[in-house]
Amino acid sequence: MLTILKKEIFLNFYSIFLINLEIIRIKLLTNFKNNEINLVYDLSCAPFTYGDLYTFLFLGRYFIFEGFKLNFILIDDVKKNKDIKYFFPQANKDIKKSDLNNINFIIKELKNISLELLNHNNSSIVFCSWEEFLKSYKCIYKDKITLFKERVFNRKSIHFFSFKMLNYLLKNTSQKKVRDIILDKNFKKDFLKKINFDFKKKFITWGLRFNKFYGNNRNNSETEFIETYKLLLKFFPGNEIIVISDNAGTEYFKKISEKNNFSLTFSKDFTKSFIEDALLILNSKFHYQIHGGASATVAVFSNVRFIIFGSPVLEKLFLRNKFSFWQMDNQVFKKIKKNTKFNKTKLEIELYKMFS
Repeated sequence: MLTILKKEIFLNFYSIFLINLEIIRIKLLTNFKNNEINLVYDLSCAPFTYGDLYTFLFLGRYFIFEGFKLNFILIDDVKKNKDIKYFFPQANKDIKKSDLNNINFIIKELKNISLELLNHNNSSIVFCSWEEFLKSYKCIYKDKITLFKERVFNRKSIHFFSFKMLNYLLKNTSQKKVRDIILDKNFKKDFLKKINFDFKKKFITWGLRFNKFYGNNRNNSETEFIETYKLLLKFFPGNEIIVISDNAGTEYFKKISEKNNFSLTFSKDFTKSFIEDALLILNSKFHYQIHGGASATVAVFSNVRFIIFGSPVLEKLFLRNKFSFWQMDNQVFKKIKKNTKFNKTKLEIELYKMFS
């Protein structure tokens, strides 16, 4: 246990060291009139998850709003990605047609998230294979600043630097620029009418997770689900409670909800993408979640009021009372250990503090 802790502390300090070196390198290169950044997300080594890409894209948004020209390249080669065996247990032996369809759906969603978050005149977005990237690098990207260039060309992931790096970059940035970078209810406002939901009504969002193949220790239990529902009903009378989860989580919690005659709305009954779920969170009165997940990431990079109980790993910073430098007074992130079980009393205390 002590060895693991020491390793975690070392990696934390080492990542901060590398981030600061990279920031210095960027500043030196921009002094030579080079203000074009290559940001590479390689799916052969980066996580096969929405939340990790979502965080990484905010690094891209920072450079865009700092006046850089951004070249975002998503390498869509997943053959070597170790996460596939967790999401699709048969993938190492024989990828079934259903698994292949799911893999393609996730890649399509990752591309869609990238297009939506980096939709700006100063950005160029490319989806390609590693071989295609190498060919185009020589004639298009070579003279630009490639973030963590050495790691990119060694096909080592750089996603775990993004949250810390963004904090270091934003700590001396004006509040106006921070507001430009993070999202609020005005993000894709015109798209709301395409979703079969009345955004004028009062509602809160509740992020839930259930995945029997991957990260079981972060799944929400039936008991937790029932106790949390009662608390949310108590603190938010007259508000619709919308559960944000994936298809597997929706199926699992909907059965429990129906068994207990709960009055809940499940986003997957009317949303078709991660971005549509994100729009629900961005327009909600409040978001709650325990043990993280992609929907918690949406709340963290927004001005939405939230209470989140989570276990920072890649996001670990040396801040006493905040999860990030841009966290607002009406946003609460309580740090808990990985295997911490739901504590009804602690949640109730935080709800009282925020809404009483």
